Amino acid sequence: KTSYSKKVELDLDKESFTSLNNYKIEEPLKFVGTIGEKVNLIFLDGVVQGVLILNCSRCLEEVNYPINVEIHEKLSRNSGNEDADIIFIHNDIIDLATVLENDILFSIPLKVLSIESTFRRASVCIFLPKA
Repeated sequence: KTSYSKKVELDLDKESFTSLNNYKIEEPLKFVGTIGEKVNLIFLDGVVQGVLILNCSRCLEEVNYPINVEIHEKLSRNSGNEDADIIFIHNDIIDLATVLENDILFSIPLKVLSIESTFRRASVCIFLPKA
């Protein structure tokens, strides 16, 4: 089978996602990448960029959390493919929003802490990296 590659650019707003409903998205997240097929595998590669609004784990203030998530996914129409890293495609339909959403969720740290500007707090909050 002939291989191919196509450039993909998507704007993803909050309605595009199902699991990101706990987070605010004021501007659509942007995905720029390529989708292509080689040897019965479909490859999705690119970057999702944007800003999620999360709540500080300490003071619950809103925090703008920039994301820059690299996407490298393999998809297949063959349900018998044994590789755990390959996403199975049902009925030849690829739900790109769901694929991207999973990678975005894995990139969000468990705790986000804001930089406090009030004098009432003795400690300074910072972003904590994922463990």
